[in-house]
Amino acid sequence: MTHTLLPTMIELGPNFWAARFELMKRVNAFGVVRRARREGLLGPGGMVIETTSGSMGIGLAEVCKEDGYRCILVTDEMALDDYVRQRLRDLDAEVHVVPNDANPGATQANRLQRLDELRRKYPHAYWTNQYDNPWNSESYSVVADEILARLEGVDVVVCSVGSGGSSCGIAQGLRRSGCDPSLIAVDLRGSVIFGLPSGIRRIRGMGNGIEPGNVDHAAYDEVHWLSDSAVIAATQRLASTHRGVDAGPTSGAAFLVAEWKHRREPSKVVCAVFPDSAERYRKPFGDPEWVIGQGLHLDRTPSEPIETEEVPQTTPDADWTMLRWKRRSYQDVTGRPWRASAPDTGRMA
Repeated sequence: MTHTLLPTMIELGPNFWAARFELMKRVNAFGVVRRARREGLLGPGGMVIETTSGSMGIGLAEVCKEDGYRCILVTDEMALDDYVRQRLRDLDAEVHVVPNDANPGATQANRLQRLDELRRKYPHAYWTNQYDNPWNSESYSVVADEILARLEGVDVVVCSVGSGGSSCGIAQGLRRSGCDPSLIAVDLRGSVIFGLPSGIRRIRGMGNGIEPGNVDHAAYDEVHWLSDSAVIAATQRLASTHRGVDAGPTSGAAFLVAEWKHRREPSKVVCAVFPDSAERYRKPFGDPEWVIGQGLHLDRTPSEPIETEEVPQTTPDADWTMLRWKRRSYQDVTGRPWRASAPDTGRMA
């Protein structure tokens, strides 16, 4: 069984590139599981356990199937769409599903509670701990190497942010190699990662209702918050303007911001990270009737953000809002400590 871990570098225009993955979470899943094996934390025939919104679970199920480990995953009803359900069934993963709460943060807390119950039941299982495990970020150094193997240098990297592992890991790898790109985070309205209040988020694969330890706020130069509607519109625009690029909503979000950045500074080399293909997301986000029925249709894709001088205290009304983060800590920007309300996630492994 062979899986593609590294991205394909696609030229979207002069000085405008995308690192497109089939499934970016494979980098994390394969990297962390095989690191655990090398470190003696996971023996032959062992068990891997994690909570997931879909992509990380698929990556873990793939490496477990390939390496002969039992895979136990905790997810929620909304995340377990037909594609994910079938993929995990084909890979022989054991899946535990919790109900969704109106508050996405509460849903993730429910998943972590169920995960904790399973970890007590299976004390010898290896928990990959994607939110807090530093091996998550470290695994993405190979992506930085791949980008630099194709491009002589990178001035701007644009990433959608969920656990913080890929965006921080890629930026750290690039910066260690001698270039110092600006790192632009693309987040969702309703995500708490950069200080907004928790709210409803329909897009999967980006945003978070809890505070991941792998987010290094001082790595980011700008933060852009998008509405679900803006992400869907951006994904449709990406599909129509670059027909050979098969990419999902998290990629559409990164594309929207990267394209704007490229228009503003055309002499700089801009690289957007496209985390996965559109296959998982064709339903429901590719269904125009569903999009309209959910009130998520926009007549036109936003062309530029509304800039704010500080983190909004309430969910922004605009479909696209940006803040110049300037590589500052969370407390420096928000006046609040990071992870003040973080759940007790226990040991790393």
